[in-house]
This record gives sequence, C-alpha cells and structure tokens, in this order.
Amino acid sequence: MKTGFVNITGDYHAENESDKTVYYDKNGHMLYKQKYIDGYWYCFNKYSGAMQKGFVLLSGDYHSDKESDKTVYYDENGHMLYKQKYIDGYWYCFDQYSGAMKTGFVLISGNYHSANESDKTVYYDKNGHMLYKQKYIDGYWYCFDKYTGAMKTGFVLLSGDYHSANESDKTVYYDENGRMVHADFDLDGIHYYVNSANGAITGTDTSTEEFTADENGVYMYGIDISEHNGYNIDFSQYTDQFIIIRVNWGTNTDSMAEYYMDQCEKYGIRYGVYCYSYALDEDGAASEAYYTLDLIKNRTISCGVWFDMEDADNYKANNNALNATTISTICQTYCKIIQNAGYYSGIYSSLSWFDYYIQNCNQYDHWVAAWGQNDGTLSTDTSEYGTMHQYTSTPLDKDVMYVDPSTYII
Repeated sequence: MKTGFVNITGDYHAENESDKTVYYDKNGHMLYKQKYIDGYWYCFNKYSGAMQKGFVLLSGDYHSDKESDKTVYYDENGHMLYKQKYIDGYWYCFDQYSGAMKTGFVLISGNYHSANESDKTVYYDKNGHMLYKQKYIDGYWYCFDKYTGAMKTGFVLLSGDYHSANESDKTVYYDENGRMVHADFDLDGIHYYVNSANGAITGTDTSTEEFTADENGVYMYGIDISEHNGYNIDFSQYTDQFIIIRVNWGTNTDSMAEYYMDQCEKYGIRYGVYCYSYALDEDGAASEAYYTLDLIKNRTISCGVWFDMEDADNYKANNNALNATTISTICQTYCKIIQNAGYYSGIYSSLSWFDYYIQNCNQYDHWVAAWGQNDGTLSTDTSEYGTMHQYTSTPLDKDVMYVDPSTYII
C-alpha cells in the first residue's frame, strides 16, 4: 500500500485518464481539496485527487465556512506561494499568511521585499498583474515607476513612454495619495498654476503682490525680444515687468530663446513666448505650433504663447497666402493646438490685420501692435481690442498689459 505523494502514470490509471500526482495519507486514503502537509499547503482536485499547480480559485467547499474565496498559486511542486512572485512575465503579490492573490493598491513593506529594496505602494489589476507608468483608476490618474511599479507622489515629469505618442511632455503633481492634481495649489510658499484638463503645471508665482491698474489702465509694463536684441538686455532691470520672447520663426529656433528663458527664470521675471509665422496653410501652422511646444516644454510660461501674424518680408503675399480665409485658418489652427496643450494662447498683429485678415478668432486674445508717435511713450490705448499692447519700438519693443497678469495662467 502506497502512502504520501504518488505519480499515477501509465497503467496505474485508465486509458482515458491523464497522469496526475496524488497524495495518500498514512491509512492509504487519497486526499482531496486543501491539505497542509509537511509545512506546505497543497490543493487536490475534489473529484480526481490530482495535485493542483498554477493559479487556483479556492471557493465553495475548497475552504472552511469561515474563509473567503481567494485565488492562490501553487508552484511546480504543488506548494502554495506567498509574498511577491514573478510568474510568466508579471509580478504578483500573495498574502504572506493566506496566500490570497492581491489586487488594487498594496503597500510592499517589511518582508514583502528584499533587504536592499525600499517600501513602495504598487497597484495590481484584476488579474493580479503589477501596473506601470500612467494609469486611470477609479476616476483619478496615477503614475507608477516604469521599472519598479512604485506609485509616484510629488512633482513628476511625464516624458517619453510615460505618455502616448500624441501627447506632449508635461510636469504634473501627484498628491500624497498618488492622485494627479488638476487645480491650482500652494506648496512651500509657491503658488502653482495647473491646467485643469490635463494636470500640466503651466506656471508658478512666488509673489504675494496684488496688481492694480495705473492711470493708463495698465497693470504691468514689459518688453518683447528676439535674437535681434542679442545680449544687450540687462534682465535685472525687468524684475517688476514682463518679457515676451520669440522662440521660433516658422520651424526655426530663435538662437537666443533658450538663454532669454533661462535669464527670466533666474531673475523670477514673468514671461511668455511667441512664434513668428511663416505658415502658408493649416498644416504649416500645426507644424509651427508643435515646434513651439517642443521648445517650451518644462518651462514656466506665465504670460501666454502668442502667434505673430504679419508679413514683414512679403513671404505670404508672394506665396498667395495673404487673404482672410487662409490667414484666419492659420491663426485658428496654431492657437487651438497651443490651447489644447494647456497654455493661454493669443494672436499678435496690427489693428489693420485684425480688421481685414484675422477673422473669427475672437476666442483667442489679441496682442495689438499700435505705436502711435513711436517715441517710446504710451500714447494710444488699445484695451478695447486685446489685453496686451505693443506701443513702441523705440528703443526696443515695449508692451503693456491691460489685465492682471494672472489672466495668462490657465
């Protein structure tokens, strides 16, 4: 009479039966269901007595009335597994006492990980698989490390394969529960502006200053600059003003853009950016918009992203693009892409261009070029046409805001 584990193979079973491993107790009785043998839990089929391997749902009379149903895993020796295990390309976690496969959020701590690993919170889907990268769970966005699965908190740059191919890089903030924040918040004395749609941090403000309009209706004075200004800008003189920086002309990078943005961030100057357009159609405008977005990713843009629509060198006229339909479509395309990326978007042009060429674009702000006497003083008021006004080019381009600077933070 055999006892213990026995492989039933060959002529030990009928031709229509499969080989199996079973267990006979000291009385020679075949065992069934869950059994604790020599320090391990095993499971034997309730009908055939075959020792189970792999994932098994223990339900019904496979457990006592006091226990709940659970999914467990038995290795090739039939032993129930516990804690973290890597199986067929996935990490799983099994309760260290019951062996129940865990799902949902789990804190991996203590003896659930090796001595050289840190505690971490991870997430297992309904199949028990550990998740990685960005995931939308129960109404919230979370981010899990692409290698360890650890849930991230705090500031995180979502770049590369942490987002889909049609998304732009962005910096976001996850609260202590790992949930992406979609509203403005204050942290360590800094106010962070957040795009409510995609969670992207669009700017910061360390100032507690409340802005009021002066006798000209101006909330803030500033300048706009490009590579034509070279290094002749003393940024320390503009800490209480704003600066708008050209970052690209067409799909070409302004050679001073990165330096100018670095200086603004160094001195805590509010700044925005603009693109001088050479687009001749909708596709060209889209290319310019995505080019701009690539140049300003990870930057703290606090005064908007503007589209410079003019034809200083007759490029548009020479290419039959100087008409209201084409110009309006180009403006709408660029601004929509910028706005959808989480930035305040507007159009720079002259009053005559806004009257004749730029139509059906009132959903986007206007930055109006109107120089008056062009003697360096503010001699005209364009506040009824847009929130920003370039009022002179002497000795360099100077501008004013007719609204509180926070207007440009989405």
